Amino acid sequence: MATGEDLTNNFFPIMSSSMIPRPIKKQSRIMKKKPARKNQLPIHFRFGGNRKDPLNLNALIEKKKQLAQATTSSGTNNDSIDDGNDRPVEILLQPDIFDPLRLDTSSRNDEDVNNVYSIPSNSTNESNGNKPMIYPVRKKRYEKKRRNIQPPRYGNFQGYYGYRQPNHDQRFQYLEHDWFHNKQVLDVGCHTGHVTFYVAEHFQPEQIVGVDIDQQLIQQARHQLWNRIQTANNSHLNANINNNNNNNNNQNKRYPFNLRFQQENFVLDNDVDLANIKAEYDTIVAFSVTKWVHLNFGDEGLKRFFKRLYRTLLPGGRLILEPQPWSSYRLKRRMTKDITDTYNRIELKPTDFVSYLLSVEVGFETCTTIATPSHMHKGFQRSMLLFIKSSNILEN
Repeated sequence: MATGEDLTNNFFPIMSSSMIPRPIKKQSRIMKKKPARKNQLPIHFRFGGNRKDPLNLNALIEKKKQLAQATTSSGTNNDSIDDGNDRPVEILLQPDIFDPLRLDTSSRNDEDVNNVYSIPSNSTNESNGNKPMIYPVRKKRYEKKRRNIQPPRYGNFQGYYGYRQPNHDQRFQYLEHDWFHNKQVLDVGCHTGHVTFYVAEHFQPEQIVGVDIDQQLIQQARHQLWNRIQTANNSHLNANINNNNNNNNNQNKRYPFNLRFQQENFVLDNDVDLANIKAEYDTIVAFSVTKWVHLNFGDEGLKRFFKRLYRTLLPGGRLILEPQPWSSYRLKRRMTKDITDTYNRIELKPTDFVSYLLSVEVGFETCTTIATPSHMHKGFQRSMLLFIKSSNILEN
């Protein structure tokens, strides 16, 4: 008779450890990195060769020898076939079969760079055949080339008036019409002609000349002038065709034909040359140029610069000067070694310019501060000074 325990085992059989289902492991979503591909040489070769001769070139030589023997047995001259170059071909496999020409410098070790590989030659000249062929090491692909770029030591920055905001130059609102209209005007340190073009168009001087030491900047100014002259000629031609040129545009009849640009260093080599300077201009504009004259030519060069400005003016002439403060010198003192040496020898500071220009050594009669235009950059907030030459001076 079956007991209760037997009945239990029949309905609920005891499960062994091997019958218990194991939990299923979830496959990791993180992709395992594949092992790095090693430079393994292939085992099977398509042309029946081996590792020493993957292209099976030696089989071609054997075939050629067999052909030579066959022709010899038939009595044919085999000089044209046997040329003495039927030595077994020696193939030297490179360490990296995936980059046999050694073009990839990123995966090359320092020892591999210095290795020199030789390839046997089939030439009969043994002296040339034994010489190794040296493959030059390629330069890094992204290595930057050093360009011999000269620093803008004269303040001849490209795009300088991009910082000045040429469309909103606050200095122009303080320039008076009478200083320029129907007068001879000189713009010293004109750069690309930003101030020169504005004065020529809005104040209508008889002539205005822009001078700068940088030939490239002068060429850019002349290119702009040429384009404006072409535009003016076309507009005048259209006006003549339409018979509408009867005193309708008299206010701008001079511009842009009253402009001229020339490359020149306004600082003379010595004081003796000052005797040759003639008075030619009624008004001279010198904006943001004194610092660069000072840093490149020192105190003596700046004094000579001021004396030439005075001598170039006609009696009663005006000098509109915008000197940079001494604090701005410090920012450029290490531009070149020469500038550093000159900076350390400077004694005439910008705060002394007014007294020096009014002294007997130069000769200006009066000086007034026109304004200190506002600017978003504090470094461009500089005072504009007006110096007037006495009208009682007799010029030689």
